[in-house]
Amino acid sequence: MKEIHGEYGLPGDPARIVKLTEQGMNFSDYITLLKRDDVWRATGWQFPQQSFAERMDRVRKIRNETMHFHTSDDDRISAVKEIQVALQMLKTVQPQA
Repeated sequence: MKEIHGEYGLPGDPARIVKLTEQGMNFSDYITLLKRDDVWRATGWQFPQQSFAERMDRVRKIRNETMHFHTSDDDRISAVKEIQVALQMLKTVQPQA
């Protein structure tokens, strides 16, 4: 795994965390980073780490189903609600331009 081999920097060594925008990371890579305690502490976010990472993983799955032309309308309302909640959480920590 990338985080074990230090591709994103080693836990406890914030100077080695690679700039994410230059690495072509995928959605699951971001979730993996958010599960790291050192990265989570660096965000300064006040909501629960584990539940946020799990929510983002659900958003990832919704995104993958949508992007791969998943044709089923199963639980579309629930999917939209999941994305809206994640977006609202992110808006509380990201200043608006």
